[in-house]
Amino acid sequence: MLFFLFFILMFLLLFPNTVCSGAKDGLFLWATVVLPSLFPFCLCTSLIRAYTNGNASKYFLLFAGILSGYPIGAKLSGELYQKGELTRQTAIFFSAFTNNASPMFVIFFVGNTLLHLGKKCYIFYLLLLLSSFLGSFFIWILNRYINQSKASLPKMPLKKESENKLSLFQQFDYELNNSAELLIKIGGYILVFSILTSFLKELKRIPPFLSTFLCGILEITTGNHLLCQNMADSPQKTALSLAITTFGGLCAFAQTNSVIQKNGLSLSCYLCSKLLSAIFAFFLALLWLH
Repeated sequence: MLFFLFFILMFLLLFPNTVCSGAKDGLFLWATVVLPSLFPFCLCTSLIRAYTNGNASKYFLLFAGILSGYPIGAKLSGELYQKGELTRQTAIFFSAFTNNASPMFVIFFVGNTLLHLGKKCYIFYLLLLLSSFLGSFFIWILNRYINQSKASLPKMPLKKESENKLSLFQQFDYELNNSAELLIKIGGYILVFSILTSFLKELKRIPPFLSTFLCGILEITTGNHLLCQNMADSPQKTALSLAITTFGGLCAFAQTNSVIQKNGLSLSCYLCSKLLSAIFAFFLALLWLH
């Protein structure tokens, strides 16, 4: 491992321009798109979660996760499971279904700006949600079938509410710190994957389609942008874009890992759900466009 890290260090020193270019792109994306769009949702949903006490209100909170973008949906699902308000299987389902790119990104950036779908961009987003539901539901059914013959898993113990409840301003300050820490961590992941995509774009010997596909696996913003540059308008192009966006990329997976790994949810189930959702998205888009 130490040898590998020294190899990466030498690689970074040999290609400083590529590293700086990728880091600048990642920082620009984080500062101009992710931070202003995600921070208000992150803070607001955290405050709502702090005052949510079971019943139907938890589903309104999960709906807010759908509107917020990566990785808020998975974060909320993990926290509700940790509080004992969701079973493990249900939390795994919602952590994948509610954890998608934000509607603003999918509808206006991918659907309208890149693909020029016009009013069809709303159908594009609905297909993403449907695909995400189908992939998550399939894994939920599979988990339920597997666990039928096993002893029931131990439930996450309920967290006891603190006897000294925080005031509104104390709770606001606490959630503000948590949101800032989460967004800084997300920014770090975006910079790392932006550097990787920058290296991929510099490799001239890789065919454009393969380079686009690999960038889409790493990070959906760059992947969609390259896809729209390298492919002519066609149903296949829109279907590939929807599949890339539904999967979310390894960058979103790393962000999700950072928020649910401590909550006892399965990362392998999450990844399988997203892979299945991407396959559903591709074929649903082809059916829609044909």
